[in-house]
Amino acid sequence: MIRRECVIPSVSAADDAAFESLADVVRAMADLAEVRIVGGHMVGLLLAAFPVADLAPRRTNDADAGISTEVAGTQIIHDRLIAADYEPEGGNRLTRGDRAIDLLVPSLDGRFRPLIIEGRAYDATPGLALALTSEPIVIDLTVASLDGSEDRFDVPVPRSRSPWSSRRAHPARGRRRRTSRTSITCSRSATRTGTRKRAAGSSTRHR
Repeated sequence: MIRRECVIPSVSAADDAAFESLADVVRAMADLAEVRIVGGHMVGLLLAAFPVADLAPRRTNDADAGISTEVAGTQIIHDRLIAADYEPEGGNRLTRGDRAIDLLVPSLDGRFRPLIIEGRAYDATPGLALALTSEPIVIDLTVASLDGSEDRFDVPVPRSRSPWSSRRAHPARGRRRRTSRTSITCSRSATRTGTRKRAAGSSTRHR
């Protein structure tokens, strides 16, 4: 399994909320197999871990999680987020104050469309099925919040070669972003066979 260690600082209150949303959904799906972080956080983490010249890691204002239809059918992630004080806002979106999480499922016909699973509507996304069944890249992430605290947790993202992640992590040629002014540090991470072994989604938080 490919692992990378990244330390990413929050640069705004919106950043704090987005990373808190990410941490919450990662913890809610920590013991599940066919789940991956996708969307803006995926793009930002892949670009931080595997830098591309002239492209700065993307920031987002929510957290998107890709889950299999089987996981969606159990509603286990939804129930865990409700227990963590999130409230449903539409079928697949949950919010808690400024935090927001969207749950996405694979498309069954290659089209973007709502998909009803056990009475709940999810956004069906083409290409997500392969991203969920391929071995993930795990980002050992430390987030430095504005108040000086740090939160550390493992984030499973699709491999960048999957059709779903590659077209989002690598924008079309010519679409360049300004270099980020924040200090983002990433490095290769050893296989978790030594003293630092942690289950995916486990975390530490300290000031």
